[in-house]
Amino acid sequence: MQCWDRNIHRAFRRRQEEGACEASMGGKAYYRNSPLILLERANHYYQSGTYRTQTGILPGSYQHIPPILQAYLSTFRHLHIETWIAHGTLLGWWWNGQILPWDWDADVQVSGQTLSYLGRSLKYTTHNYKSGDVERQYLLDVSPYYAERTRGDGVNITDARWIVVRNSLFIDITGISETNPFDRPGVWSCKNQHEYYMTEIWPLKETTFEGVTALVPFAYDTVLMEEYEAEALAGTEHERWVLFPIT
Repeated sequence: MQCWDRNIHRAFRRRQEEGACEASMGGKAYYRNSPLILLERANHYYQSGTYRTQTGILPGSYQHIPPILQAYLSTFRHLHIETWIAHGTLLGWWWNGQILPWDWDADVQVSGQTLSYLGRSLKYTTHNYKSGDVERQYLLDVSPYYAERTRGDGVNITDARWIVVRNSLFIDITGISETNPFDRPGVWSCKNQHEYYMTEIWPLKETTFEGVTALVPFAYDTVLMEEYEAEALAGTEHERWVLFPIT
């Protein structure tokens, strides 16, 4: 179920303004809070860098991110909106089909065309998602700067957010577009200057991530190696974490 709720959006914007700061480049950012800041507000016992991995204590993010991502992926699939996992989230899928336990955010992408549809037709809509006995409401917020497809001053590289209404936790949504089709045809990029060949992304592949159906880039291994180098697909240690193959 989806609906547009002006009061929810206004309340969210007021919460977002709390603790806001002006962007360092002199511009004004539409999204001013990082996922980590909001995570610390909602989960006061979360302390970055103090994970006791040997006792199996996971970061607070690991508890909060999967339900948000499951709701996002399932809702977009229900609405027939194309989206896929990217960056560190894609790396987590490659390793074990889950969020990496040290990751504190989730990365999802859409095409520029899809982003335009979200901005025109679904901005400020709320969506209910039920998992087991728990039902939560989510707000799809789209930045007014979504149509600007270049980096600019760098303060509005996030195009949209999927937000838990009750606590303001969220995941960021970024669009990729063919920004220079005449000089660089077939090269797609986001506003954070990550670039992909069209044939690396499409056709997307269907898979399972965090227990729900998800899409990944066609050449996911190439995409990951270009961003993280080959070691990220082979090395089993990260800081104090050790990854073990599932047997």
